[in-house]
Amino acid sequence: MITTGIHIPMSTRKHLTSAIACIHRETTNLTVGEIRNLYGDFDMGSLPYLFHVSFGKNGTVQDIESTPCQHGIENVGPDTFKIDVPLFNAAKAIARRKSWVLAHFLMKRELDRRTSMSIREMISFSDAELLSTIDELSPAFAFPYNSTFSCGELSELFKLRMAESELEIRKNESSHSRIKSMDMNEPFLRAAQKALEREKACVLEWIDAKRIRQADLYLPYQLTHRPQEEQFRIAYRNQRGW
Repeated sequence: MITTGIHIPMSTRKHLTSAIACIHRETTNLTVGEIRNLYGDFDMGSLPYLFHVSFGKNGTVQDIESTPCQHGIENVGPDTFKIDVPLFNAAKAIARRKSWVLAHFLMKRELDRRTSMSIREMISFSDAELLSTIDELSPAFAFPYNSTFSCGELSELFKLRMAESELEIRKNESSHSRIKSMDMNEPFLRAAQKALEREKACVLEWIDAKRIRQADLYLPYQLTHRPQEEQFRIAYRNQRGW
């Protein structure tokens, strides 16, 4: 089962890297005692920070700014996430290791956007198909998602969350309401199908190029049982995103 995915360009991680580098500049001359006085706990050489994301009109990340997190993350607004930032490593390396937090924040934001606008990509699937998707994908994401930031794998997690959301909506939905929702979603579903067809052509071209170069195709073992076409698409999305 193929659905549209989550694409995060490399420039997004650069914004996170810049924000972490700014934290390092602000703290580089502080002693451990000063850090404890200013920030409280200093656990394992990391400090908790809130990161506020600014978005452009088309939903792309325009900037990320950090604020010391001294009182938790409650009531800080919808465009904010939290990271414990290590002070003793390169900002680029930290951004890569911690980028899964930003990736999950962006994925949830897109899911919330679709829910608020009643955009339901999986509305045409039967309950049995949705349950099958959940059963298939849940084991792959049963543990903390510390490594789930590549766009192909993140898109599979997004599919899992969409399936769960769709089943939840149906619990209190009448047949009449569902028919209206299917009609309302028809333009989106047509556009999504066209986008998937274009992506499929790009995937096939990419795979042919890899075969010519005899390059390996890497996927986490949790996803290697999937049909070959889906494996190709996941791998393509991984290399296209960050």
